[in-house]
Amino acid sequence: VAAGTAPAAVYDEIMKTAKGPQAAERKEIPLPAKAPTKGGSAAKVVIQEFSDFQCPYCKRAADTVAQIEKAYGDKVKIVWRNLPLPMHNNAQLAAEAAMEAYAQKGDAGFWKFHDALWAAQGTPDGQARPGLEKIAQEVGLNMAEFKAALDSGKHKASVAADSKIGRAHV
Repeated sequence: VAAGTAPAAVYDEIMKTAKGPQAAERKEIPLPAKAPTKGGSAAKVVIQEFSDFQCPYCKRAADTVAQIEKAYGDKVKIVWRNLPLPMHNNAQLAAEAAMEAYAQKGDAGFWKFHDALWAAQGTPDGQARPGLEKIAQEVGLNMAEFKAALDSGKHKASVAADSKIGRAHV
């Protein structure tokens, strides 16, 4: 305006040199041999969600992933990858518990456990061992196998492998 542009023409003047948004970043990360998935098995779009069950920001991102899933259905495939953050004291055990749900009940069992973990975030027992056992019972897991898996660290290596890949591609 100070240079002589009419107030009504400011927008048009700015748009002459404006640039569009940057293209979305694409990362090629090898798919794991075995991981919880949902959506179309032959989908052309695959989202690998690296996440931490105790992270409030991850929970918010999960809502966005759910919106994508609802909007695109079988045109997208969601692959869960664990990335428990070191500052979240229950995240590692929650990830291992979810993987035991996957081992026992497959994809359907994992996603049911997954949803219950998000719902438990911030509750008194939440994602501490008693809360995980409560969720496991509600989901119908074999409790002896579940407790043995957590006690032995059965899924620690697979969670660590996901974390390593996730951190390498941040």
